[in-house]
Amino acid sequence: MATQYIKTKGSVFHMEEDLYKPGNILFVDQSSIKTTDGTNTNVVVGSASDRGYVEGVGETARFKRIFGFKQISKFQVLVADGGNHCVRSIDRKTNQTSLYVGVPMKEGSVDGPGGIAEFNSPCGLMLVSESSLLISDYLSGAIRLVNRKTREVSTYISRITYPKQMLMHPSGTKFYCCMEYSVAEIDIASRTYNVLTSVEAGYEDSSIDESKFEWPSSMDWLTPDTLVVADKSSRGNPNTKRIRVISLAQNQVTSICLSVSQSPDKCPFYRVHSVLKSGDKLYIGGDGSINTRNLSDGMC
Repeated sequence: MATQYIKTKGSVFHMEEDLYKPGNILFVDQSSIKTTDGTNTNVVVGSASDRGYVEGVGETARFKRIFGFKQISKFQVLVADGGNHCVRSIDRKTNQTSLYVGVPMKEGSVDGPGGIAEFNSPCGLMLVSESSLLISDYLSGAIRLVNRKTREVSTYISRITYPKQMLMHPSGTKFYCCMEYSVAEIDIASRTYNVLTSVEAGYEDSSIDESKFEWPSSMDWLTPDTLVVADKSSRGNPNTKRIRVISLAQNQVTSICLSVSQSPDKCPFYRVHSVLKSGDKLYIGGDGSINTRNLSDGMC
C-alpha cells in the first residue's frame, strides 16, 4: 500500500536523495527545487507558481520548467531548465543560481562553447565520468556531452526519439534512457543504443522486447538488474498510470499497483512522473504529491 509523503504544488519530474541535507529528498516541484524530510519542506530555488528566467538567490531565482537535475557534489546542483533551453547551476551553500551551459530562452541544437551552445528542452542529466556530463536534449532528439573542465558541448548521440531521464548501470559501461514510448540501453564505449521495449505506445506486461509503455519518464534501480520505471500516460487515460518493473535477468516487464484495478486509497498515483528508491522505500512523484511505498509490500 502507498501512502502520501508530502503534497506539492505541481509536477514532480525528478527526485534524488539530498546530498547537502542527508535524510532529505531533493525534488522538482514544477519550476522550483525543494528539499523535504517528509514533515518540513523548504524551497531551495525558484517558485512553483511563477515562471521566468532570473538568476538569483533562493526564491528570487526563476525557472521556466525544470525537467531534471543532478547533484554534482554536496555543494553543486545542475538543473535542466527545459523551458528556458539551458542548464543552470545552484550553489547549495548560498542557493545562488548561475548559467552553466546554453543560451537562455533560445532553442536550438548547436554544439560549441558553453555560452554559445544551444539546446531544445534539456531534460535529463547524468555524469559519465568526473569530467563528462550527458544531457538528454528532448526536442533536439539527441544526447549532448559537456566537458566539465572546458564546458565545451558536443553531440554524443543523435537521432534518438525524445530522450528523457537517464540512469547509469552499476557496471559503468552502459546506461539506460527513457525515450518516447520505450526504454533504450546505450553502450558508452561505442555510443550506440539498442531499444529494449516496443516502440509502439500501449500497455503490455510481457517479455522486455514485446512489452509496451505509454510514456516512460524516469527510472531507478530496485536491484542491480531490476529497473523501476515511472510510466505516465501520454493520452490522459487514468487507467494507464502505472509503475513498471523491468527485470533484465528474467527478461520480464511487470507492474506495481495497477491503477485500473486498485482503489484510490490503495493506489493514489496520478500522472506518475518520477521514481526514487531510497532504503526500503520507493518514492513516487506525480502531480500534486510524492507518495511512498514499502518495497516489502511486494507487487499488487
